[in-house]
Amino acid sequence: MVYTLDDIKRYAAMGIDDERDKKEREELLARFKKNEVTYDISAHMAGRRLEMMNMQMSRCYACEGFSVWIKGKLIWPSYTTKVEPHPDIPGAIKDDFIEAASIVEMSPRGSAALSRMIIQKLLGELGEKGDNINEDIGSLVKKGLEVEIQRALDVVRVVGNNAVHPGKIDLKDDAGIALALLQLINLVVERRISTQKRIDEMFANLPAGAREQIEKRDGVVLRTLTEDEPTPNSGS
Repeated sequence: MVYTLDDIKRYAAMGIDDERDKKEREELLARFKKNEVTYDISAHMAGRRLEMMNMQMSRCYACEGFSVWIKGKLIWPSYTTKVEPHPDIPGAIKDDFIEAASIVEMSPRGSAALSRMIIQKLLGELGEKGDNINEDIGSLVKKGLEVEIQRALDVVRVVGNNAVHPGKIDLKDDAGIALALLQLINLVVERRISTQKRIDEMFANLPAGAREQIEKRDGVVLRTLTEDEPTPNSGS
């Protein structure tokens, strides 16, 4: 069972005549306010003993190993949601991604905050300033950024901001959202880095004559458009 502060307040306020019990309940309430993982003193036939609150141990019948649970969450053995960084993720942010993935279950809010930082660094890798995420996304949109990638970036930006600052999205216990942010980061890397790399590699493997014709074609089109544009003083 996971105990809350309200539970302990009700327990401490129960009518009791024994001064010793009353004092112990008041002390329990004081301890609980400082740390929700604490102990209570229980009376048994064999005497009085300490019992942990919001910390439990369980044993596996198959392997006979023990597990430790804090407030209903598995702490030992440690459990990590498996989400690997994209193979083409820039080296400058790979370690950050691995760190964010390692704490998805233990601290969804911390993982989401790291995802926001990863996006900020990734935008720098994509040629933007890397100082202001919102402005960098807007700059990429002007350059033709796909709508779905813009939305993926904004999801990580907004949710990550809420993880750091008070907002309408509470990530305290939502590992699913934190995991989804990392998956969106991988999607952005796939679309904006991997896809471009594969296209460039395929273009580079075209026969030299074909590449020259394409470059000549595009150069002629560019010059024609430039020459046909009216100048400010042409009166057109």
